[in-house]
Amino acid sequence: MNHPISTLGWILIVFLILLIVSLNVSLFTSMKKKNNTAKDHWMTKLRDTGQILKDPFQNENKKMKELSDKVEQLQKNQKILREFTENPTHTGDKE
Repeated sequence: MNHPISTLGWILIVFLILLIVSLNVSLFTSMKKKNNTAKDHWMTKLRDTGQILKDPFQNENKKMKELSDKVEQLQKNQKILREFTENPTHTGDKE
């Protein structure tokens, strides 16, 4: 049972040890970060990806809806202003 480990075996062992150590260090540093925002969380990214796959133009549709609402509000305000300026009432006027 005297089988020495070949050079390739040692290289693979060292690579495996470096991989495990680097994963642990990266996990430890990510836990230590105080400014760990929710948008960087992998579950949030996965949910956002699912939303994009369901509706690829979700952001554009939301912006178009917002623009449509603002235009509609502007038209209402202009109509009210136009009615107000067409029928001015002054203090001494009889109705």
